[in-house]
Amino acid sequence: MKSSIVLFVLAFILVTVQAAIIRGTNADRMARGLPPRAPAKLYTPTRVSEEKRHKPSSTPTSVCKPDQGQQVCCEQITTASNPEAKLLLGLLGIKLPPEATVGLECLDVKFGLPW
Repeated sequence: MKSSIVLFVLAFILVTVQAAIIRGTNADRMARGLPPRAPAKLYTPTRVSEEKRHKPSSTPTSVCKPDQGQQVCCEQITTASNPEAKLLLGLLGIKLPPEATVGLECLDVKFGLPW
């Protein structure tokens, strides 16, 4: 019983060594007219999960747009229903519908002056 296990292990080693010799290098394969083997992958690439990817915000927090030939940049774009915008509009005596777009902390890029 022990001798059959030993013979089996020796036969397995012999077959493995022969397979390695037959396989050879790509240079040997090409010399025999065979195509080269595919490179061995030494790692398994992993996909980046959705949690790790950055997603763009749905609304810009800072925006620059041309306004009557001038370049105006606003730090915050919101609607007239925003409490901060509502306060400023009330102090200035401006009445807008609640869904109107309002820019806060705006600068005139041409002159660098706050609006």
